[in-house]
Amino acid sequence: MYNNIIISQILKKEGGLLERINTISSYLKEYFSEKTVKLAIDGGFTCPNRDGSKGYGGCLFCSESGSGDMASNIDDQIKLLSNKWPKAKYLAYFQNHTNTYEDVDILRKKFYEALNHPQIEGIVISTRPDSISEEVYNLLSEINKIILCGLNWDFKQYILKQCKK
Repeated sequence: MYNNIIISQILKKEGGLLERINTISSYLKEYFSEKTVKLAIDGGFTCPNRDGSKGYGGCLFCSESGSGDMASNIDDQIKLLSNKWPKAKYLAYFQNHTNTYEDVDILRKKFYEALNHPQIEGIVISTRPDSISEEVYNLLSEINKIILCGLNWDFKQYILKQCKK
């Protein structure tokens, strides 16, 4: 117990470890000037480890639902989280399965539909590095010119460009 208190004080102390860690939460709060929450969106996608093109049965990163157990649509997610963070801004987080593993026209429609929602500030896309074709890369580059766009794979997040609406 005593060690935990000392460690906690060191971590919180000015110049301590927590001030030197750049978390996505602190970055987004600084970038958007408010708490910014990722909404778990179910884009209706699948994965090459589920449909047989690369494997069967999924992989170790995903649950049965593609690691989007709480994913739903934007309005339901805002309703779910707005009591906890009433003044938050929102990012649409296409979370479950591989969210670039689809025809680029379908991706364009779904991503822009999310971006056009009046309460969405940007999108985060969970994917696999081997599921980003040249066409998908071009789409993400196009989107990235107008809004904050991020990629998430293997538990790492990458912010592609820092542009506000």
